[in-house]
Amino acid sequence: MIVGQVVRGFVEPYVIVPTLPEMIDVALVKYPDDEIAVNDLSSGVFNSFLGIGQVAGPLFGALMTEAYGFRVTTDVMGIITLIYALVYFVVGEGPAAFKQSKCKKKKTVKASILGTPQANLLP
Repeated sequence: MIVGQVVRGFVEPYVIVPTLPEMIDVALVKYPDDEIAVNDLSSGVFNSFLGIGQVAGPLFGALMTEAYGFRVTTDVMGIITLIYALVYFVVGEGPAAFKQSKCKKKKTVKASILGTPQANLLP
C-alpha cells in the first residue's frame, strides 16, 4: 500500500511537469510564426486533459477500491504510473527536459509571453 503511494509521489511530477513545455516545443516546429497561438492552444489542450484526468482518476480509483481494496488499488496505480514514466523517458524526450544546458540557453523570456519588455530572469 505504501509502496504504490511512494512510487506515484516520486514519479508523477517528473511526467507532468515537462509535458507542457514539450508540447509547445513540438508545436513550434510546425508553426514557428504563431508562438502566441501555439502557447495558448497547447496550454488549453494540456489543462483540458489534466481536468479530465482529475475527474477520471478518482472515479477509476473508487471503482478499483470497491472491487479490490485500497492496498491493491494503490499498488496498481503506482505500477501504472511507473510504467508510464518509463515509457515516457525511453520513447519521449524526458531526460532533455531536465538538462541544465537547455535552461541556460533561454536567458530571456519573450515579451509576447509576459506582456512586458524582455527581462533577464535566469542568472
